[in-house]
Amino acid sequence: MFIESIELNAFRNFTQFSKEFRDGLVLLTGPNGVGKTNVLEGISFLARGRMLQEALEYRHVVKWGERHSRLAAIFTNSRSFSTQVAVELGLAGVEKVLLNGKPVGRLSALLGKVPLLYLGPEDIALFSGSPRLRRKFLDTVLSQWDPEYLYALVRYQRARRQRTLALAQSPLTARSFVPTLINEGFVLTCKRLAFVADIRTAFDELIKDLLMLKDAPVLEYKSAVQSNLAEAGPGFDTYAQACERSFEQASVGLMESGPHRDDLRLRILDGRSFRDTASQGELRAAAVALKLAELLWVEHKAGEKAIVMIDEALHELESARQFKVLAWVARERQVLWAGTQAPEALQRLTHQGQACQTIALTHVTPVAAS
Repeated sequence: MFIESIELNAFRNFTQFSKEFRDGLVLLTGPNGVGKTNVLEGISFLARGRMLQEALEYRHVVKWGERHSRLAAIFTNSRSFSTQVAVELGLAGVEKVLLNGKPVGRLSALLGKVPLLYLGPEDIALFSGSPRLRRKFLDTVLSQWDPEYLYALVRYQRARRQRTLALAQSPLTARSFVPTLINEGFVLTCKRLAFVADIRTAFDELIKDLLMLKDAPVLEYKSAVQSNLAEAGPGFDTYAQACERSFEQASVGLMESGPHRDDLRLRILDGRSFRDTASQGELRAAAVALKLAELLWVEHKAGEKAIVMIDEALHELESARQFKVLAWVARERQVLWAGTQAPEALQRLTHQGQACQTIALTHVTPVAAS
């Protein structure tokens, strides 16, 4: 799969941006502030219906002084079948979504259509940052490719909000949300466990071979409800009983348990946390390995090679690791690299005969302050 072209009208700092892309390596270059990340933002929104910066309000996405924005792109798969996606935005939200010229109503219609991996600066901190980053990683990947997971996540988050509001007024009303939290939490937990089991072998191979860590840590999912969940998932009755105890404790002021407090962790063979023993370079390498394992999982789901977008993310890796990762990722994939200049790893690839399209962005239009 590759992106063939994109058009951005009144989007972020662009009045109008239109560009055709080649399959293979693409370098988006230019000074800070010219809109390199905004191009990737537009691609992400058209490919998977979500911004890279999920907290962005639509009034800050539409170019300052405008009331509407339009994004459009053509994605082409390995069988030369093209998918045209267009989204029209207003200051209050999405106004129209078109798939191959036909209105589809919701952004969720774009899910699972275009395999895409984004690797940004925040991803490098996956294992050095808070558990919230790793839960967001799981939710983002699984929501894109599993409608049941997305449905369960939406219902779980809504029930949590409603229960929290009700606790201060009526414990009995708050209790009515517990069955939904248990049912949907069970779905989320089982699907997360299955995902981790699916990617573990690839993660282990990538971290040893590609990122050159000799003693690879073990990737595991840690549940706040039960510490000894089976890899195939807990039985529902066992899970429900553990949740009931957690909610009883929460009703007297203790923190409740559930998928919103679970974590994705690395441990070494003696049982200690990898985070407690690893260097910052090793933690960054582990984070990249996790994202590359995600890439392989997504490609398996899609039956297509994915588009890869890299935004200043590999600079924190040592040069040898950086080159190995980029050379591996660029094999039979379209890779869009955004940076102020071509990195040494990309220059080495081009010197070895790898073709690279360079798109230089130079004109800076200020984005309205939030």
